[in-house]
Amino acid sequence: MEGSRSTLILAHGAGTHMDHPHMLRLTHIALSAGLSVLRFLFPYRARGRSWPPDRKEVLLHAFADVLLARDAFLDSNRVLLGGHSLGGRIAVDLVAHDPAGRDVSGVLLSSYPLHPAKPTAAERLAALSVLPCPIFLMQGGRDTFGKFAQVRDLLLGRCATDAFLEIPGGDHGWKTRKSDAIRAEEVDQRLTSALSCWLEESDLKRSPRRELT
Repeated sequence: MEGSRSTLILAHGAGTHMDHPHMLRLTHIALSAGLSVLRFLFPYRARGRSWPPDRKEVLLHAFADVLLARDAFLDSNRVLLGGHSLGGRIAVDLVAHDPAGRDVSGVLLSSYPLHPAKPTAAERLAALSVLPCPIFLMQGGRDTFGKFAQVRDLLLGRCATDAFLEIPGGDHGWKTRKSDAIRAEEVDQRLTSALSCWLEESDLKRSPRRELT
């Protein structure tokens, strides 16, 4: 509906937190594209622990609690889930397998961790493949947890409104090399423009934006 607000609930990576520079960078991109953004801490981080993360079941429960409680503090008609690395993986599993995620309109992924040691890449790909909503993926060209071309090629044809954006030469944290000849500001401008277009094409209309933490 024109004028409705779409909100992205954004989860942090395993070794980061909701105010990590990369999370703030993601938040700026999403806000600039017209989304409202809500960030939160997984329980282990809220307790002041940096490593290791909680078990997947605990992370899923925490993400689901934020999603189910959204009506208390959001006026969004549409909700998207997303995250960096671990946060994106938990968002995917929640939407793919948990009833709490059945009304999610889209998933935004930063540096999706396709193949650390466990679980296997096949298991993580299976969760991506059954998502009932469009994906917006941002992945580094030399990400050691899954290079852009590898993830894109595995997902091509999954959904007509999926979007795959490469950070040329980027690693898992999107850091590029001098030889890549692209500045972070240019990367962010490209991602913002592409995300804005994807929101329109996926019928996830832009609207007044705000940041909630």
